[in-house]
Amino acid sequence: MQGAVSLMESEVLKIIVRGLAKPLILWFLLRRAMHGYEILNQLAEMTGQRFSPGTVYPMLYQMEEVGLITGEWEQRGKRRRKLYRITEKGLRALKQFGDVFSKCFDLLFRDIANLSQSIYQKIVGKESTDASE
Repeated sequence: MQGAVSLMESEVLKIIVRGLAKPLILWFLLRRAMHGYEILNQLAEMTGQRFSPGTVYPMLYQMEEVGLITGEWEQRGKRRRKLYRITEKGLRALKQFGDVFSKCFDLLFRDIANLSQSIYQKIVGKESTDASE
């Protein structure tokens, strides 16, 4: 049963992390221009999860199509690579995401801290009741 719980928890975490991929990509590109392969590696390093090219490249194309990033082909020897950069629209979107994310997570972390205290009190209370029996 515990293996099933761990698997379910990892799948939930995977869904949450995948939802953060686009803001993370914008953040990476805020720091510097990158190729798709570099973005794949940064996502894996930052999240601890592997992203396939079949997941990331469609995101990049979609983000480029709506104007959040631009991509410029460059030739390196025999290989062509696309160098991605964040746009002004992407900067605004990242700022908006940061504002919403900050507000939500401030409240979430406060409640999680309170929840942790509540759980701790229940455990400590249960242990002291068990010890007295």
